[in-house]
Amino acid sequence: MVTHKIIPIPDFPGPVPFGFTFDSRERLVVTDPGVSTITSYDLDDGVVEGPNASVETGQAATCWIVGTKSRYADLVYAANTGSGSLSGFRIQRDGSLSEVGVFPVGDGALNIDLAMTRDGRFVYTQNGGFGTVSIFRVRRDGTLAFIDEIDVVEPASGFQGIAAW
Repeated sequence: MVTHKIIPIPDFPGPVPFGFTFDSRERLVVTDPGVSTITSYDLDDGVVEGPNASVETGQAATCWIVGTKSRYADLVYAANTGSGSLSGFRIQRDGSLSEVGVFPVGDGALNIDLAMTRDGRFVYTQNGGFGTVSIFRVRRDGTLAFIDEIDVVEPASGFQGIAAW
């Protein structure tokens, strides 16, 4: 028999916990598109504690999030679906978040999903409004360098989801 456990998130800053990832210290990092925040929490034996930090992205509809545990830093990137951009943050040792930048994808992109390569070197955003996938390289300082945009399907055709290896 499979047992499921619901774990409450304490002091969440908004109404809609949405995307999540983990950093190298096994902190939980959660987005909320309702208030466009990114919040980090500690985990202690399966219990969520905190928050350590919560930051507003200054963008609209911060939804999906991916993270990297590179040799340089713990970094997270979130898709701001309503703004057509990505927000990048460095996770500090104490769990606080410092912005590394906001990176444009394009007005009307509806970038509704993200993926990152296993080695943390590339971020891909699935752009439902354009029917494309944008490719970004993660620089050593955590900023993103736009590489290319690839046509995948007709714009606004219901394109959903992305995966990377």
